[in-house]
Amino acid sequence: MKLIKPEWIEHGPKESLSSLHINPEGIRVALAGKYNAVDCIRIFRLASILDENYQTQARLLCRIDTQCPLCVRFSYTNDILAVASRQNVLLYHLTATNPNVTNQPVQSSSSFGDFPETWRLRSSLSTGHVADVLDIAWCPPNDRYLASCSIDNHICIYAWPSAVLTTTLRGHTGLVKGLAWDPTGLLLASQSSDGTVKVWSSTTWKCEQTIKEPFDGCAESTSFLRLDWSPDGTMFTTAHAKNNTFPVSACIIRGSSTVDAEFVGHRREITCARFLPRILLINGRRRCLLAIGSKDRTLSLWLTSPRQPMCIINDFFASGILDISWYLNEDEGLITLGVCSPDGACAFITFNKGELGTPLTQPEMAKFYSDMYKVNIVIPTKTITNGSTPITNGNGHSHHPQQTTVKATLENQTERRLGDGRRCIKPLCVIRSSTSSITLPSSISSTALFPPLKLQSNIIRKINNEYELRTEKSSDQIYILSCIHEQTKLAQWKNVFQSPVLAMQATKHFIALVTLNETHHCSELFVLERQSGLRLYSNIVLTQTLAALYISENTNNIQRATISIIYITGLLSVFDITRNSMTCPIIDINISHLLPPHASIVDIFTLNHINSDTVCLITSTGHLYGFDNMLKHWTCLFHKHDFVSDFALPSDLISSGPLSTLTKSHGATINDDIYQKTLYSSPNRELLVSAYLETQIQRSRVLHSIREYHFWLTSFVRFLASSSLNDKSLKLKSILDHITEHVHSTSINSHTSLMPLKSKDEYQNLLNECLTILRNYDDTSTLVQHYE
Repeated sequence: MKLIKPEWIEHGPKESLSSLHINPEGIRVALAGKYNAVDCIRIFRLASILDENYQTQARLLCRIDTQCPLCVRFSYTNDILAVASRQNVLLYHLTATNPNVTNQPVQSSSSFGDFPETWRLRSSLSTGHVADVLDIAWCPPNDRYLASCSIDNHICIYAWPSAVLTTTLRGHTGLVKGLAWDPTGLLLASQSSDGTVKVWSSTTWKCEQTIKEPFDGCAESTSFLRLDWSPDGTMFTTAHAKNNTFPVSACIIRGSSTVDAEFVGHRREITCARFLPRILLINGRRRCLLAIGSKDRTLSLWLTSPRQPMCIINDFFASGILDISWYLNEDEGLITLGVCSPDGACAFITFNKGELGTPLTQPEMAKFYSDMYKVNIVIPTKTITNGSTPITNGNGHSHHPQQTTVKATLENQTERRLGDGRRCIKPLCVIRSSTSSITLPSSISSTALFPPLKLQSNIIRKINNEYELRTEKSSDQIYILSCIHEQTKLAQWKNVFQSPVLAMQATKHFIALVTLNETHHCSELFVLERQSGLRLYSNIVLTQTLAALYISENTNNIQRATISIIYITGLLSVFDITRNSMTCPIIDINISHLLPPHASIVDIFTLNHINSDTVCLITSTGHLYGFDNMLKHWTCLFHKHDFVSDFALPSDLISSGPLSTLTKSHGATINDDIYQKTLYSSPNRELLVSAYLETQIQRSRVLHSIREYHFWLTSFVRFLASSSLNDKSLKLKSILDHITEHVHSTSINSHTSLMPLKSKDEYQNLLNECLTILRNYDDTSTLVQHYE
């Protein structure tokens, strides 16, 4: 396995990339976006990207200047390049090759000289759409149709090769941002910003099914929603779905609305999902290989059916991932994955023969479709035409790039089952890549909670789209950190370090940076002021190998921040910082028990409230934990299945305070019909509500929230008084006894008391309100008289 990031292709900080596609023969890769302030498509020779020794003069095959190209797709059977551009779909045809032209630099314009290949505009499909086209898809396996989708909410189907508009599919009520044909060409899936995925029949052009559930509450926050079908046609994987508040990619079973699995672990919205278009044989069983890209700058690779997570590659782009493309070299068995980002960069990952399994041949795929779907599909074998030549290394000899073989670690799948039977799967390996050509480590033990961070040649961090932090190594072996203004592109300040930077995170006011002293085998934490770059504290020597670095602004005061250090052993240390002070509320506390194998950390922050601070940790499983400083243990402050709250709250009362703030900001409203029906039909419904109210009382106590403690305790008293529980009198008496003890106590030790109330008057007021509530119920009148 090898990762290559060709820096000579990058479009630059002011440029962008929107789409990438490798043609079926693996000769070319097309990139669409803005380069040198001009909208264009550049077609490169794939071999020159995968082989660093390839002649630099033969890299760029052609450049096509066209207005606002948002998507590029090579056809399956012809040398045709389809381009989504404004309201049109443009079709370019390879008309000639010029083997003697090899000296065009990669920055050449389309009007400058000749190129090794000539692509001419064959036709413009201007009928059908009235707004920008976002995605296009050729119908496999023989390009019978070309589908396009647009922000006009419509899908257009063009017959090929006549290029005639066959039909317009209407039904979406929002922007249609992604299309995918199933491998037999019988079904077309479309995903829209209206929160639905629709599946259309290519026989009747009618909508066969509409899927809504995985996309409830998903905001229109992605430019594209590039979904894909598995090569066996049994399912398709969507973009930008959610499980609770966490972004997932949902797998939908063919012919039903069933969510078979949810690929979890990404921190931001999924933008694209792409299957290798061949079934793999691994240990005699058929598997499908899936790549998922996200706005969190992370690419995750999966083996599905059964779904076995492989690895994550993150932070090798400065922005998210917009498009993904696969290529299988039939002769050599090499598999190549291309990825592009809106930051103007692209990357390629190659797998050697047998590294991932044995792909089925084209005849074997055709037989599979015939047996599975009873359709007779002839998969054409395309020959090289128009003078195209085999990939050479510049000396006239056939060349296949050498790769560094890394055996993929395919451990037993790790997953969790939801209450409705769905599976959520989390990758086992996390690999942090760097730029240029880098060989990834052979494997990372799946038993370790966190793998160690790997050094990168440079790190880029954006701050509110205003500033960019960039690290680089100078010629005198000094490591420079620069803060660059996004508009002027000028360095606002610089700072230097004697050791390479291992990790860096930033807020609007602070920068947390960890360097790796390779001589002494230790890491050091530095805290800098963002505005000036000055170091605020002496560098702190970390106690173990670093796995992750987090920083977050304070919820109530942006002049404060929380820095969190996670070690590979699962220990956590947290620093609370201001410009003039630094404290460490948590020192080497184990968090391994909070994170089962399928979970990851979403965020760590400090909640400041009522003269008290609570360090909070959010996991991908839907839990929010707070660290109890008195007990020195974690306590759960929010669970995604806290669904009974809607039934527990009196309609005329509203909770407000730090607990309510946490729930609204980091929790989610659960509208799962299964849980709601379970609550309504359960014979233990009142016990469930009672347990939830007790839990909220104790959560308020952990946060020292007097108002919420008062609210939840009185709500609990009101609920018990109105319930039919046999032991309600016993529970009420215990509550009143506990309050009365504090009312008549001679002193209250605020340092050891678990209660948030600190004075006798507060307890007296609480007792009076509880008694007022109980007076409204006949069966508690005797109890009231006892405490009056």
